[in-house]
Amino acid sequence: MALFDRFRAQPKWKHTDPAVRLAAIDELPIEEQGLLATLAQKDADAHVRRAAVRKVFDPALLRQVAERDQDQAVRDDAHQVLVDLAVGAFDDSSESESLKALAHLTDAKHVIAVAKTASAEAVSLAALARVSDVKALGSVARRAEHASTRLAALARVDDQEERLAIALKSEHKDVATAALERLTDAERVRAVAARAALKAVVRRAKAMLRELEPAARPSVVAGAEAPASVPAPGANVERDEMCRCVEQAATIADRHAIESRLAAAEAGWPRLAGEADERRAARFAAACGQARAAVARLKADEQQRAVRAEQVGREEAQRVVVCEAAEALVASVSGIAVAEPDAAAMAARLDGVLASLRGVQQQWEAQSTPSLTPEDLERLDRRFHRALNGCHREIERARSLAGRRARMNELVEQAEAMAAAPLVGESRARWAMLRQEWGDLSTGGVRDEALAGRFEAAQTAFAARDAQAREEVQRRQREDLQRLRDLADRVEALANSETLTLKDGDRALKEIKSAIDRLTSGPSRKDRADLVERLRGIQAALFPKVAEMRESDEWLRWANVGVQEDLCRKAEALAGVADAADAARQVRDLQEQWKRASAVPRDKAQGLWERFKKASDEVHARAEAHLAEQATERAANLQRKEALSQQAEALVDSTDWIKTAEAIKQLQEQWKTIGAVPRGHEKAVWERFRAACDRFFTRRRDDLLQRKEQWAGNLAQKEALIARVDALAESGDWDRAVEEVKRIQAEWKTVGPVKKTRSEEVWQRFRGACDHFFERYQQRDQIQIAANIAARETLCAELEAFLPAADAVPGEAPEGLGERIADIRSRWQKAASLMPREALAALVERYNRALAGAVTAFPAPFCGTDLDLDAVRRRAEELCERVEKLVPAEAEAPPVEASPTAILAARLREALAANTIGGAVAVDQDARWKAAAAAVKDAQAAWAALGVLPADIEETLGSRFQRACREFYDARDRKKRP
Repeated sequence: MALFDRFRAQPKWKHTDPAVRLAAIDELPIEEQGLLATLAQKDADAHVRRAAVRKVFDPALLRQVAERDQDQAVRDDAHQVLVDLAVGAFDDSSESESLKALAHLTDAKHVIAVAKTASAEAVSLAALARVSDVKALGSVARRAEHASTRLAALARVDDQEERLAIALKSEHKDVATAALERLTDAERVRAVAARAALKAVVRRAKAMLRELEPAARPSVVAGAEAPASVPAPGANVERDEMCRCVEQAATIADRHAIESRLAAAEAGWPRLAGEADERRAARFAAACGQARAAVARLKADEQQRAVRAEQVGREEAQRVVVCEAAEALVASVSGIAVAEPDAAAMAARLDGVLASLRGVQQQWEAQSTPSLTPEDLERLDRRFHRALNGCHREIERARSLAGRRARMNELVEQAEAMAAAPLVGESRARWAMLRQEWGDLSTGGVRDEALAGRFEAAQTAFAARDAQAREEVQRRQREDLQRLRDLADRVEALANSETLTLKDGDRALKEIKSAIDRLTSGPSRKDRADLVERLRGIQAALFPKVAEMRESDEWLRWANVGVQEDLCRKAEALAGVADAADAARQVRDLQEQWKRASAVPRDKAQGLWERFKKASDEVHARAEAHLAEQATERAANLQRKEALSQQAEALVDSTDWIKTAEAIKQLQEQWKTIGAVPRGHEKAVWERFRAACDRFFTRRRDDLLQRKEQWAGNLAQKEALIARVDALAESGDWDRAVEEVKRIQAEWKTVGPVKKTRSEEVWQRFRGACDHFFERYQQRDQIQIAANIAARETLCAELEAFLPAADAVPGEAPEGLGERIADIRSRWQKAASLMPREALAALVERYNRALAGAVTAFPAPFCGTDLDLDAVRRRAEELCERVEKLVPAEAEAPPVEASPTAILAARLREALAANTIGGAVAVDQDARWKAAAAAVKDAQAAWAALGVLPADIEETLGSRFQRACREFYDARDRKKRP
């Protein structure tokens, strides 16, 4: 491999980032169909597959993707590209390619779309041949781009309703007219005449109506018959119209429409009344001849076009076959590169492809194209040479891949050998070079799964061994570094210790020196340097102290010689002490002093020790009897202490904390009175007794802590309940609040105890809160009334604040007065009215007075509202006039000086007159009084709706309105009284 090949960049379409691969697809030329097909099928990212599908022009591959891809968007894009190929949406698309794409479309809606919008007429007709649904045929007939497709679709439509829809909705005159000609029902023709989209179709429909509905025959004298040989005037009009219709048919470009119209005319001509005159018969025959000639001419043109189209299609198909053969060779070369691992076999197969390619070139050059247009010939030639060049590129690529495979096979064998061999110093560098070369070879080539699997297995094995070796080295280095850090911590603490001994100091210096000598490797150079620097610092600080202690030790040993000699003399003097126990005690004291002065020069140590030991042994021999008695006493003490330990252990699990604590304290006092026990038992018996005591007191402490936590939790719950009652004390929703307080009282009983010092205080607080709530609950009506009065007084005060002073000069209204007054009125309507009637009446009067004053003082903001004074005054006057009109005119009243008898007689006369009129009149009068009373009530309601009235309006119009109402009701009452 060349040196520069190792540094070749990996192609973008193989990048691990989907965004990079997506950008690479945009840069790939259309000629790379093989690579685009691979990406469209095998890329892991759906967006990349979609981008590749949009540039693939192989219908078979597109169908495979549309049926098998896992992503719905990719499948939709594949279908759309197939439809675009079939429609001919691309500039260089040929009719044969469109037909090939159409053959791979399986969805009926896609086939229908091709039939409507295909740029090639043959493709549109081929798609129409696959449509069978009547509705779909009607849709194609209405909207297809080609007239031949529209008319062919109409010819297959047998349903009259669908023909009617075509005639009504189609925007193409030819098919709409042809559909109209195929309608046999007058009602449907009439519908076309009324609602068709094209005016020409409307006109033709009206003409057909005149043909289908001949004019009525003129009436004849009764008893007379018209001669059979004389045609009626209406029949001649129809014959003229029929001749004109056939003459127009000869100018239509649709053969089927001409045949349909001619057949209808020839069938309808004999059915007309009477015989036609010679002129009209000759005109009709001439028109029919012209129509038949037009049909024959159109048939000849169709046959000629079919022959030419067949010849063009045959020549184009021959060249398409050669192009497809070249394209198949491109695909075969790609297959060879993918499927043939053996280099020799690949070379042989590539030679065969080259021979086939030369044969294909000869076939292309031998083709004759007399019927193809220059554009079609150029398009096919461009397609053939694109396939030819692609084949040559694929052959070169396959040969390059053969060389790559051979080298990759060698690299795999080297990798497997390195993965099995032990690791040495240069193994990692050799492996890095091998892996780099493998990556360069893999870039841009066909992936050999077998070789790739072997290389990946070798790489995994090598990486595992390398990682294990690195981990082992790092683990040892971390452990060594940690041990040295622990050593540094220990010797540093020792150097700073006040109890440093010479022995420890010497040992620490030796360990520091050994650590510095062997610290040649570690996890990092900085860690090693920091640790060495730290150890040298500790060594420098520790060495003077050790030297000083060594000098002091020598002086101490020299001084201890005199001390030991003095202790020897004292021990020898004890031989004359009569009390053996006292002598034994003194020997023990001397032995303790000897231990403190045990360091002496080596040359004198053994002699002094033997002298002291001899004197001590003589004293112990005399004190053995005393020691035996002492041992018996101490054994008894041990039994007593064990008994106390048993008693303490029996009390450990008790929950009677107070009594048990007193009992254990008494046991502890007894323990203090007991003397010593035999040596070796002091610690065990004491720890047993202390463990029992500690266990009990620990349990008592834990129990107390638990109870404190429980008390604290209960206290928090009770505090929360008190807070809830306090919150409900000011609530206005009394029913809900009283139920909630009762629930809280029940919940209080379920809460456990609290600390005794807090119990009474918390209870009093809860009880006080509940009492306060129920006191307010008993006074809830008074509280609510007071709140309602206060709310309305506040609103009155807000209104009165807008009133000007008595001596103030009238000026402009405050800013936003109208909105603020409206807000106060809204709140006044929503305010509660639960209060004494006198208080409510006083507040209402105060409110009305303040509102009227504000409106009177500043009328401008209220113009056009319900507080407009002019409008209110006009409305009040109208209501007064309405009620005054309802008051009946009274009959002449009897004189004031008339006697009661005269007044009664007058009323009786009125009643008698009313009774003599009749029941119907009385009923009418009652109905009129009821209607009038209802009108007065409506007027009173309207008067109340006027709201607040200024004082001048209230004094004048208010009294007038009330007086009119009283007069009406007085008159009605007088009519009711007998």
